[in-house]
Amino acid sequence: MCSGIMLVLLAMSLTPGLDAISKELGQTHDPFFVVFARYAAAGLIALIIAGITGEEIALDVKSLPGQLLRAGLMMGAMCAFVTALTMVPLADAVGGFLIAPIVATGLSVVLLGERMSRQKIIGALLSLLGAVLILRPGLNSQAGTLFALGGGVLLGCYFTASRGTGRREGVVSALAVQSLLGSAMVAPMALSNGVPMIDIEVFGWILALGIVSALTHVMMIMAFRLAEASVLAPFMYFNLVVAVALGIVLFGEVPEAMTLAGLGAILFGGLTTAVRPQVLTRLLGALPGRLAAPVQPAPIGVAA
Repeated sequence: MCSGIMLVLLAMSLTPGLDAISKELGQTHDPFFVVFARYAAAGLIALIIAGITGEEIALDVKSLPGQLLRAGLMMGAMCAFVTALTMVPLADAVGGFLIAPIVATGLSVVLLGERMSRQKIIGALLSLLGAVLILRPGLNSQAGTLFALGGGVLLGCYFTASRGTGRREGVVSALAVQSLLGSAMVAPMALSNGVPMIDIEVFGWILALGIVSALTHVMMIMAFRLAEASVLAPFMYFNLVVAVALGIVLFGEVPEAMTLAGLGAILFGGLTTAVRPQVLTRLLGALPGRLAAPVQPAPIGVAA
């Protein structure tokens, strides 16, 4: 389990770096091209790895509609997110994007019949509050924040569509198929005005995007094979901490107090949803007095 947690923390430390590179490239290139280049590079790297390891890359025709749906949702989410990165601070964009787990929780209850509990409801409401604090509707809301939240919704749909699929598919095969399908979908928009000029520096950044994307993808798949999703989910919010730090160091973006409050609400909302009541009880057990009282799941309708 500890190995899985360490892999998630490492992946979440690298992910904001990807976002920072995408933000920088997005200043001079169309967001569609940035997404296309990122996933085309990741797909090609996956093919190279498959050639070295001997893993077979195969696309099951029967699963093609589902693969296309998931790839389309992922590309839509990433295009919206990269667009947001070019318009708002890094932490704001990442914070809006992190509503995805809450969206996935809600959709899983409605569409997949998963059980709801008071814990999940509180987590969803906290994250919704965080989104409102970041967006601040009616107070000169920035379009970039809307793109980030929209991307988070699409990513939540992707998580829901991916639930229970691809478990027998190889790690490298899954990366190659999704990346190449996705890049092919985005290619018409990315290359609508021709292939942009790419110098050595830009090529290096694109190569870095592909390598780190492939690396984080593999680490996440390995992590979820080593530990339960409910154990790993809270640690996925570590990338928000790294994103705030990178935004300050690389771009001089110091979040406003209201934005920090919103990011905190999303963070605690996600933790509330993901952490088991038994874990909360152990954490609170170290506190004095009434705070140390056991945390009950307190189901509404049916148990969690």
